This record gives sequence, structure tokens and C-alpha cells, in this order.
Amino acid sequence: MPAPPDKLGLLDRGVDRLSTALGLSASEACHTIARALFHWIAKPGEPPKAVVLRAIARHAGDHRLPLFDSPEPDPEADSRAEALAIEIADLFAVQTWGYEDGEWLGELFEGRLGTRSRKKHGAFYTPRAIVTHLLDEVLPPADRPLSKDFRLLDPSCGAGNFLAAALPALFERVWTPESGPEGRALRLKRVMERHLFGIDLDPWAVRLAQVRLDFLQRQLVPELAQPFRARLLGQDALQSHHPILEAGFDVIVGNPPYGAELSSDDKAFFQRHYRLGNGRQETTALFIERSAALLRPGGRLALVVPHGVTRTGAYADCRRLLTHELRLRALIDLGSAFPGVNLETMAFVAERPNEGGPGTVLPWGQSPESRVSLATFRDGPLVTLGHQSHDFYLHRPTLPIYVNAESRWVERIESAGVPLQDIAAIRRGAGVSANQEAIALRPGLTVVRGRDIRRYGDEGGWLSLHAEYPLRDRYKKDVLADPAIAFQNIASSVVATRLPAGCLPLDTVNLLDLSEGWHPDYVLALLNSRLLEAYFRLAIANRGQLTLHLDTPTIGSLPIMEADPTEQGAIADLVDRVFACLVGTSTWDLSERLEAQVWKSPEALQAAFHEWGQDATRRRKDAQAILDRLDERIGELYGLSADELVVAHEAAPRTVKRPPKELQKACELVMVRGLIRLLERADREIDLSELLRRWSRPDAETLLMTWGGDRIRDLPEVLARYGVQIHGRRAGLWQPGFASLAL
Repeated sequence: MPAPPDKLGLLDRGVDRLSTALGLSASEACHTIARALFHWIAKPGEPPKAVVLRAIARHAGDHRLPLFDSPEPDPEADSRAEALAIEIADLFAVQTWGYEDGEWLGELFEGRLGTRSRKKHGAFYTPRAIVTHLLDEVLPPADRPLSKDFRLLDPSCGAGNFLAAALPALFERVWTPESGPEGRALRLKRVMERHLFGIDLDPWAVRLAQVRLDFLQRQLVPELAQPFRARLLGQDALQSHHPILEAGFDVIVGNPPYGAELSSDDKAFFQRHYRLGNGRQETTALFIERSAALLRPGGRLALVVPHGVTRTGAYADCRRLLTHELRLRALIDLGSAFPGVNLETMAFVAERPNEGGPGTVLPWGQSPESRVSLATFRDGPLVTLGHQSHDFYLHRPTLPIYVNAESRWVERIESAGVPLQDIAAIRRGAGVSANQEAIALRPGLTVVRGRDIRRYGDEGGWLSLHAEYPLRDRYKKDVLADPAIAFQNIASSVVATRLPAGCLPLDTVNLLDLSEGWHPDYVLALLNSRLLEAYFRLAIANRGQLTLHLDTPTIGSLPIMEADPTEQGAIADLVDRVFACLVGTSTWDLSERLEAQVWKSPEALQAAFHEWGQDATRRRKDAQAILDRLDERIGELYGLSADELVVAHEAAPRTVKRPPKELQKACELVMVRGLIRLLERADREIDLSELLRRWSRPDAETLLMTWGGDRIRDLPEVLARYGVQIHGRRAGLWQPGFASLAL
């Protein structure tokens, strides 16, 4: 016998059916199906169809429903309503349901939010393990009864994920002299009326949160005749001044929206009333400020927020608020905890200092050590990372999660070095779009994009701005007069190299204008070292995998060790040797070698590649040996012991790796260069099939077969990457006299 459908799937089908039959939104349908299920469980002795029909009519019939809003008797509508009730009842009958199944409702609601609704409200379902951990961090010990004045708020409660987890925890902490069913009901009444609060701007989410709490109340007190109403508000916590909010709270916990869309009126309001509303007006910063304002002295705040709160310049004011107005108690890296969301997150717990006032009703005392607990969910289950002191974060540009009190090497290199921003101006390249139509793989003014940069080199194939393109005067100053140290601006780690004079770095490249007395290659060695890579990953990026802008607010604190000219020169010599070892090892070098010969067969091509690969591998190993020596020498410069250096290097494992699909990529470059030469000589756009036919190399077919791409589907995308203008199946290059936008 086949297994019955899963419960979440059944509820989802019910939502679909109600939406279609009654014209309900997803939120309305979720609320209606939840109410119908609650009544189904609560009234097992009544006819199923009648229970469902009554629930649907009661909880959705007052909202423009075609089956229930007719003022006159309508036998046809009655028949369709009865059929709908039977259909929903049949869905429920497939499974055995209990009040514990209210847990599915949050996931049902969040899963039903469309992409636009999620973007508009910034709403995402918080995994239960994270909710539980945050509540453990902010609630008083379970063996201590709550004061009658204790208040907990979720400022963006949604469908009640945090409230549903907090209800049983608070229920266990409430004491009453009565026992038995009467005592349990009284404890529950106290929680619902005094201790638990939620607010959300989506009224249907608030209604669904109430239903979830109804399910939970029946779990906690099965003999409860009627669930108690929760203290929930269908308002915007950022703008509401409801008396419930103004009384303040001892615990504020939740997952506020981030990246939510704001109207012009909202932005104007936040501009007037929020300190953090003058910048990006991002809802994360606004919720942090609002929640801090609602927190009572001694109370605790725990929020799930974007990972950038720990590290990016846009959230610098948030970090200042958390460290100077509040006191950090915990930092938790959540990684990519939300499936299907291209966002890394973290959570913090902070406490408002009690400065001699009446204080909070929480029974904990503030620790004189002011320890901050560190933990991570990044790789799966919770892993504790030790502790750090609050004072450690007071004057730091970031909030490191992976640097605990035992990470002595971090503080050692910070005290030994000087911030990068103190020895160099960090500036971006020219504000010219890499997609500008006059930029392509052909002769001209070489342009450098961030993606072109590799540690100690590049993959070759830099694009160029056509020599006759009228470059504006304001960008001419960005053409390098001398070699310069540069690194990727948008990256998840520091990737630096030496750029030659005469090229034009674009704004995805950051350049260093060094102060006098600093050898460029010495600084380059430090930037590319495993030691500073480990520091960047742990003390700045918090192991983040997504890219960020490596401008001064992010990378300016990188500690650079001072050294005398002799030491700088010795390390610079090693850097020169690394560059020398890597000459001829790039895919571009391989492609030039392939282009210089005619290949009679794929086998001959493979043999030449094998020979080149052996030499390139040897050179890369030689370069790696020098890099290992550099890493050891740099560790000694900073005064680290051998053991400390091992610990640091474990955070930044690295080798000079062989790029994947080198031969295919090299053949692609040979093909692209050949086709671009044809386009340079053309006076019109050319059909791609015709362009391939014109490519007259005797071994063209061998190169195309080794490339392996689809000539119809892949070729337009490949050519576009190298600056060819693609219009349908036709290709062309910018030429002098073509109409174009000024740079």
C-alpha cells in the first residue's frame, strides 16, 4: 500500500484549491486552511464536511468570496461550496492530525510567499534550530520563574516562528500557586496576556500566527476550552507607536526583513526619525535601531541579520550601536541558512546595560567579564567557537566571529603591523563599464577588470579599448604611468598582482598608492600571503563565501608589517622569482603556442598540450616552493611562533592550482582571436555561421572539436565575453565612426 502524502503537501494542495475556488490570495488561503484544520482536530465528533464548510465560511466568507457573499439563496453556489468542503475534508482524511501539526503552518506560509512578495517584505522562514538557539541565549534559566512584568517581542513576527517556539518556553517559566488543569490554564493565560507580543505589517501573517499559537495552546493545555488571544499587532514596527510597544521589552527576538522595498514616503519618514535612516535606509539597520530603542535596561536583543552587518562599511553605524550603546553577548555565523536565498546571514545577541535604573525583570546579572559567546551553523549543526571579550570589539572596524580569546596570533599581528589605510591610499580604477561597446579582445589601450587578476599574474587575454575611441579626459589620468599593485575590488578574498604601466584599470580593480618607503613588491607579498589571507577570512570576512567590496572600510584595517629596506628588498626579490616561474604557464600562453602551429589531428594537439602541461606543472611547483618560503618569512616578520603560524595557515589552505579545462579554454581563445580578426576587417555585421566558414585555418575543425562548445548555442555567449557585439545570430565590432555612447 503506498504511503500517504506528506502533511505539508496536503496543506499546500488545500491552499491551491481554496485560492482557485474562492479567489483568495496565498496568505488568505493559508489562514483559511489553517483554521479549517484547527476545527477539524477540535471537533472530531462532528460530520467532517460540516466542520470544514463552517470553518471556511466563518474565516474567509467575509472577504469577497463568490460562494459565501450572495445576499440571496443560491442553490448552485451552495452546491459548489459543499463540493469544496468535501474536497478539503477528503484531503484532511488522508492523514491523522493533531495539534502538533500546527508546526507546519509557518513553513506553509513562508513557502507560499512569491518572489516579489519576499522581496517586498524581506521575509524568509527561520530554521527551528536557529530559533531555539537564540531563545536559549536570551531567555532566563528555565528553573527561575518569570516576573509578572516580563515582556518578549518579535518585531517582525510573520507567521509566528519565534513566537511559536517562545510560547512553550515561557509557559515552563511561569509559576502559579494553582496546580492541575486550572493551574496550567492560568499559566497559559499569563503568557498570552502579559509576556508574549508580536507585530507585523502583514495582517494575514499576524492572523496565521494566532492560529499557530492556538494549536500550541491546545498542545500545552489539552483541556483548554477556548484558546487565548495573543497580543499581536498588524502594524509596521518601524513606524508604529502603539502603547503596547512604548512600554518596552525585556527580550526582543526575531528575523526582521532585509532588502525590503521602501516607498518614497517610508524613506522620508525614516530620514526624519532614524539616525541610521540617513544612509542606505536598509530595513536591517532600521530594525536594529528600533529594537534597541524598545529594549529595557538589562534586556536582551537577538536578531537574524545579513552577514554584512559584521563587516561591510554600509553597516558601520550598526556595529557602533551594538558595541557602544549595547553590550554584545553572542555572535553566531549562520552561513547560507536559508535554502534558495543567495544571502549569507548571522545572528547577534546584545544587552542594554543597566546603569542604575530600576532595570529589567530578568533574573540574570551582568557578567563583569562581559564575555561574548561565539558559535556557527555554517557547516551544519551548531558548533561553539569559544568566547571573546566585549572590549575586543569596541574599536574594531568589524565583528569577528572566528577570533576567540585563544586566537593570540590575530592580536599579535595587529599590534605588530600598521593598518593598510595608513600606508597607502586605496582607490578604484576608472569608472568605465567593462561592457562598453568599444572594449574587445583586439589591439588598443589595455583595460583590466577585477576578473582578470590572479595572484602574481593573470590568465592573459586582457581586453582593450579601441585606439581611436575618444576617451574622456577625466579617465585619461587613470591610465597607469608606472607599474602598480592592484587587487580585485569585488571578491571573497584578497587577490593581488602587479599591473604594468600603460594599462587602464576599471572600477572593479582597486589600486594602492603607497607612501614613500614601501617597496610595492614587499606589500604585494604581504597581501598575497597565507597569513593575511587567514586574517582576512577570520577577522574581516568571517568566512563569508559571497563577494564584498574590498574598499577602505573593508580592507583598510589589514595589518601591514613594517620592515627595513633590506628586508623589503629580500622579499621583493622572492616575488620577482615567483613571477619568473609563472611565465608561460597561463592558458593565454598555451593558446599562443597552439595558434603558432597547424595541428594535423586532435592526437597531435593533445600530445603538445601534455608536453606543455608537464613544463607548466614544474614551474608552478617551483613557484609554490618560493611562496612557502615567503609565507614562513612573513610569519617570522610578524613575530609568530611556528605553532601560531600553523594555526593561521590552517585557515587559509592554498596551492598554485592548475586551471580546469586548460586545453578547451586555449582552443577557445585561438578561435575567438581568429574570428575577431575577421570582424575587424568587416564593414558590417556577419552571421555567425558565415563567420565560422570564413575562419580559414586548416585545423579549424580540430580546434573546434577540442573546444567542445555548441556552435549554435555557446558561440554567441563566448564571443560576447570578449567584447563582440551580438545581435541575434549576427556579430560585429565597434569601429571608428560607429554611433555610440560617450564614455
